[in-house]
Amino acid sequence: MPVPAVINEALTFGIYLTSQADTDIFQVAPTLAAGDIQVSTDGAAFQNVAAAAVTPAGGKRVEITLSAAQMNGDVISWVASDQAGDEWQDLAGEIRTDSQQIGDLAATGADGDTLETLSDQIDLVALEGADGDTLETLSDQLDGVCTLGVGAITWPYTLTSDVAPNPPIADADVWVTTDLAGTNVVASDRTNAAGVVTFYLDAGTVYVWRQKSGWDFDNPDTEVVS
Repeated sequence: MPVPAVINEALTFGIYLTSQADTDIFQVAPTLAAGDIQVSTDGAAFQNVAAAAVTPAGGKRVEITLSAAQMNGDVISWVASDQAGDEWQDLAGEIRTDSQQIGDLAATGADGDTLETLSDQIDLVALEGADGDTLETLSDQLDGVCTLGVGAITWPYTLTSDVAPNPPIADADVWVTTDLAGTNVVASDRTNAAGVVTFYLDAGTVYVWRQKSGWDFDNPDTEVVS
């Protein structure tokens, strides 16, 4: 069945009816008579569905077709009840409609954007901070650094989760700057399986920035190298 079903458009879907004689199986080739399967649109009186048939013939699947008029509502209720009362058990369901299906969501908004153009904008990640830097320019700075630093002090930095039992965060990008604005990058690398990255820095206050998909870090982390 399409998700969601579209209002005022004919719909065809399949159901399976449980046998009265053996409730562990679906009824094979159930007998369908007029009035066995009915539909109500937005609480109106039940009426026979547009069509109902065992499809493929001799099988267990019952194919139901609702007309566009029967689908012209927000809530479509259907019920299957064996009028003879001796072959298969009752079954019922409801269908919620909408103006379009999920596959049609490339619709254009009032501002002219579509999901495709919004995705392109997200890919560009042109978010600009107060200092004028964007994530793209910061990435360029990191690409240009590619160093563990040139300072005299071996300084390990461990990155762990804030949630107990505080497991290490591996494969996170970590870079160090000498300024709070984050423009003067002096070292960068990625954490190992233990969540550790080791830099070579000079003594003093540094600012550590962390980034990994799916994680939200409070950047920067102010540290003192000594």
